[in-house]
Amino acid sequence: MSETGPAPAALLNGVVRNASGAPVADARVFFTESPQPLPDIAVLTDGAGRFTLTVPAPGDYTLACHAELPEGASASGEARVHVVPGPSGSRSAEVWIELRLA
Repeated sequence: MSETGPAPAALLNGVVRNASGAPVADARVFFTESPQPLPDIAVLTDGAGRFTLTVPAPGDYTLACHAELPEGASASGEARVHVVPGPSGSRSAEVWIELRLA
C-alpha cells in the first residue's frame, strides 16, 4: 500500500454534549481559526455525539459546534486546542476534546 501524502499532524477526536452532559447527535463541528487556511467544511457528530477532524499542521486551532435541539432551540459551543508535532516517524497524535453546548 502506498502513501498518498504526508500524515496529518493530529487526529482530533471529541464529543459534543449539551448543558446537562448528554451527547448531542448531528451537531456540526468545524474550525473557526487555524494557523493556515483550511477548507470550509464541517463534520456531523454520530449518535453518541462523537466526531473526528484532522489537522494538517501543528498550531493553535479553534473548533466550534452548532446543533438544533429537539425543543426547537439551537445551541453552540467552542473549544481551543494546541497541536504539537509528534515524535519523529509517528503518523499522528490523538487529542480528545469535549465541546459543551451552552
